[in-house]
Amino acid sequence: MNFWYTWQINYLLFLQHLRDITGGIFDNFFLNITHGGETIIPSGIIAVIYWCINTEFASFILLNLGISTFISDLLKNIACIYRPWILDSRIQPVPKALEMAGGYSFPSGHTQNAVSIWGSMAYKTKNKIFTALLIIFILLIAFSRNYLGVHTPQDVIVSLVFTAAVIFISPKLLQWINNGKNRDIWVYLIAVFSLVACLVFEHFKSYPMDYVNGQLLVSPAEMRVSAFPKFGLFLGIFTGLFLNRRFIHFDGSEGSLLQKIIIAVTGIPIFYLIYFNFCDFLLNYTAKKFALFISSFATIFFAMVIYPLVILFIRKLLKNKG
Repeated sequence: MNFWYTWQINYLLFLQHLRDITGGIFDNFFLNITHGGETIIPSGIIAVIYWCINTEFASFILLNLGISTFISDLLKNIACIYRPWILDSRIQPVPKALEMAGGYSFPSGHTQNAVSIWGSMAYKTKNKIFTALLIIFILLIAFSRNYLGVHTPQDVIVSLVFTAAVIFISPKLLQWINNGKNRDIWVYLIAVFSLVACLVFEHFKSYPMDYVNGQLLVSPAEMRVSAFPKFGLFLGIFTGLFLNRRFIHFDGSEGSLLQKIIIAVTGIPIFYLIYFNFCDFLLNYTAKKFALFISSFATIFFAMVIYPLVILFIRKLLKNKG
């Protein structure tokens, strides 16, 4: 047993002991904190920023989210590292945390989401206090994954590092695109090619087939299926960015405060209707993996393409009437 593995297990056991001696007094706090690494609420916030405040800022967040989600899924399926309680039976996670802790452990998806969303905001904001609060929030989310016993330190550290790298590199990518003709086309084609290559890789690669008491620890079929909504998000984001840059030219900063409130109040229910229900509808007609891919793509496509086009159409009508 090497040192790198040993200290991580000992650290998780220490946190577990801390939970025991404090009677789990901090469990609910960190269960709530860890939700900051999910995308349900933040996705709505990003949509409102895109439609009503600053489309370029929201696009920056989405770009980082798309790239880092893609990298996270690829690393999971390359490394195939089991969850802490599988690596060492002494680890006993907080039961409620297990609801969002399926599949392989490395890297931490919650941490990756937190850094890509809240870290992008921290990177762009000019308010030092707000930046500091966002960074503290990100670190608490990362720590919560260890405290709850669902990730090793390695899982969260790697997610913190590679997602932060994406945030610092993406402005250079955007600058490179802006400084040349048709570079956006090449970036989009590379994104599509990378997506196809990753799908082929994950389909044909061999996965560990380890059993405990006759039960497969992690199902390769489930891991392949779980990648499809992430890939749908990835393709949806790059498609939305490409179409807006090339054809739509939507600017969420335009319009009065009342108009922006109407846009947000009207758009958010539709957005979440697609987010929560479109996949179930598609399951009546296609396989689960395709339903997950299409629904994920459709959700982001609505936010970045369809609804902005509707807004622009209404703006044009109002302008002509005026």
